[in-house]
Amino acid sequence: MAGLLAAGTGGVPAAAAAPQPPPQYRLIYREAVYVDSYLEYTLVTANADGTGRTVIEPSGPGLPATRDIESPVYSPDGKHLAFIVNDGYGDVWVADPDGSHARPVAMDVQDPDGWVTNLAWGPRSDMLYLGFQLKPGHDRLRLQQVNLDGSGLHYVFQDRVNVYDTQPSVAPDGTLAFLSGSRVMLYDPRTGGEPTRLTEGYQPAFSPDGSRLAFSRLVGSTGSQLFVRDLASGTETQLTSEPGDKIYPRWSPDGEQLAFLDDPTNPRVAVHSARTAGGPTTMVSRADVMADIPAWVIPPRPRPTGPLHDFTGDEQGDLLARDTTGTLYRYDGTGTGQFASRVRIGGGWNTYNQLVGAGDLNGDGRADLLARDSGGVLYRYDGTGTGQFTTRVRIGGGWNTYNQLVGAGDLNGDGRADLLARDGSGVLYRYDGTGTGQFTTRVRIGGGWNTYNQLTAVADVTGDSRPDAVARDASGTLWLYQGTGIANAPFKTRVKIGSGWNTYNTLF
Repeated sequence: MAGLLAAGTGGVPAAAAAPQPPPQYRLIYREAVYVDSYLEYTLVTANADGTGRTVIEPSGPGLPATRDIESPVYSPDGKHLAFIVNDGYGDVWVADPDGSHARPVAMDVQDPDGWVTNLAWGPRSDMLYLGFQLKPGHDRLRLQQVNLDGSGLHYVFQDRVNVYDTQPSVAPDGTLAFLSGSRVMLYDPRTGGEPTRLTEGYQPAFSPDGSRLAFSRLVGSTGSQLFVRDLASGTETQLTSEPGDKIYPRWSPDGEQLAFLDDPTNPRVAVHSARTAGGPTTMVSRADVMADIPAWVIPPRPRPTGPLHDFTGDEQGDLLARDTTGTLYRYDGTGTGQFASRVRIGGGWNTYNQLVGAGDLNGDGRADLLARDSGGVLYRYDGTGTGQFTTRVRIGGGWNTYNQLVGAGDLNGDGRADLLARDGSGVLYRYDGTGTGQFTTRVRIGGGWNTYNQLTAVADVTGDSRPDAVARDASGTLWLYQGTGIANAPFKTRVKIGSGWNTYNTLF
């Protein structure tokens, strides 16, 4: 871990830089036009305001010449584009983000009752859920799943009567939402059991941080409208009300916009605010083509295994230091094992009893800072990449439950920075980063961590591109916990590094 964060007491620090303008995200969708009485298909991307339309032509050995490609969807880490090729049976393919190097995942996917028509990525970008559309004369649907390497194709649930499961969506913690009849259901594959009913509606879609769920619901004579449900409170907000069906909502990477298919009789891709009811809708696709279900282009996220404290964007680890008056300084790393002269960031930082360099939390490629005040409220300061921070953002209260917070890098292999937290009884928890500046619900790693008086993330010290941690016990023995990149078992069994480390009062 390439940095030191000191402690103290005092006022709220002023921001040193203004927030960056919101990014312009892009959408991907299929267009269709009639040519000589036949439909011709084109896969395109465009900005959320409709500008910058670009054709994508997937390519790879064995990829059929047909352009009947549907359900394009980017993986959560932005490194893969999955899609379905219709050439008699549905074939599931995956390619690089630009469509190149396409390779098959599952060919001729068959189900007695349906055709595969929609895909949803697992949270770690290593598997796909498959949803189906009914064949004529059939009345049941079942979800399937397959690993990215093509192995493990199987049904998600054991067979049961009167089943109609389709339209999967996956939260960052792995929770699966899907349509069952006219109900939106939730299922947690980590715990198993039976799916539970959430609400009435269809085409569910989790927000990027997993805190909200968008869906469509029929509203009288106005047709299907877009709704968003806050999963913590259960509050449902109707976003659209103009006549005409609005279906298949899809979240922008920052969780601020919903793309959807407007008016299926003359389908166009449109975009609406994900937070404000009413207001304008922006048409993205052209009026002279028929558009299909949209998805957002996910910006690739580099695995945060490099310096967690590169606050200046030069790929060198930097150092933060707070003096007794509450002034925060930055020492820029030179890449030679030394630091440049200190640079003053600002005063008032002694209002916090813990500061944590946590890597890139909001997905913009810049290192961010966490700060906890004496009341237990945790704040995020987004890095600008120039060595400064934007105005703080409140993450939540109750964080004084923990006696240590550690910015740990990407522990679960999803390309996002995570957080470790140890409570007073010695239980260690993992908070998975969402890539939008928030964290999912905590996951218990295990007890007995109060054996250690120092716990520190050290990035990748074993050369396997996964972040590791070291811990020192009361006798001065230093232990290595090698990262696995696996969500439910983020560390291997500890390995002794050496003894005599109680010579030091701080490890960082």
